[in-house]
Parts: sequence; C-alpha cells; structure tokens
Amino acid sequence: MNKNLLKNLGALKKIKPDAEYSKRSRLLILSVQPLKEPALTPVFRAPRFGFVFKFATIPAIAIVLIMIIFWGSSYLGQLFTPIFFPQKGLTAEAEELNHSIQIKLSEIKYYLETQSTIDADTAATLQIQLQKITDELEEANALTSQLKLEESLEKIKSAEQILSAINGLIR
Repeated sequence: MNKNLLKNLGALKKIKPDAEYSKRSRLLILSVQPLKEPALTPVFRAPRFGFVFKFATIPAIAIVLIMIIFWGSSYLGQLFTPIFFPQKGLTAEAEELNHSIQIKLSEIKYYLETQSTIDADTAATLQIQLQKITDELEEANALTSQLKLEESLEKIKSAEQILSAINGLIR
C-alpha cells in the first residue's frame, strides 16, 4: 500500500492545469484587490477629529505666516532704519549732546556759585564765550526748524566744545 500511495502521489505531482485554466485563474487573482487590514489611526486622524484638524490647520498656518511677516518687517525696519531714516541717529546724537551740555552748564553754575570772586579778564572771557554759545545754539535751533539736522548737530557740537573751554577756564 505504501508503494501504491507513493506511485499515486508521483502521478498527481505530474498533473498540470491546461493553458486556458491558468490564464483565467491568473486574471481572476490579479483583478481582485487584496483586503486591507484596518490600520490603527492616531487620535488626530480619527473621524471625529478629522473635520476639526482639517479646517483648523489653514487658519493656524495663516496666523504663523502673518506673525513671521510682522516679525520680519519689524526686524528689517530696525536693520535699515539708519539707512533710510538717518534723522533718528542724528536725533539720538543731538539728545546726547544736549545732555552733555546740561551737565556742563550745571558744573559751570556750581563753580560760579562756589567761587567768591572772578577777575575781570576771566569775566570778560566768560561773557564772550557765553555769547558765542548762545549764538551757536540759536543757529542750531533755526537749522533744526529748517530740517538741516546735520548742520544743526555741528552747531551743537561747537557749543559743547565752547562749554568745555569755559569749564576748563573756571576750574
């Protein structure tokens, strides 16, 4: 029986399907789409959240782009301000000089109040120098109203130098 079984199995092994059956089976197998196993979806892709995330991403991206545009324009504005608006730099320098002049005037006032006497030559020199400062600052004010800021700044610097000379003269 064992030999008979092996002989039958050998004969069955040699059996092949006819060409028409092979062709039809192959086409049938290829035409059927394989079943997909349900994949585990993340929470944000679940059907109940899909609608929210689908429509929430567009405004979120728009808000991020608007923030980038505002930040970028602000940064570029600060970067190019000295190039396009040199008056801001000149205004800052003029304010610094004004502060320096105020300090020097306070020092001169202090020295004049604490000194008991000033000789006539020193008083005459002080009067001439103070008149020069007054003229320089009046010219600077006129130039500022005409928007000639650079020339005005030069006049203020000149007045500061004269004040330094007066300060040195009094000490």
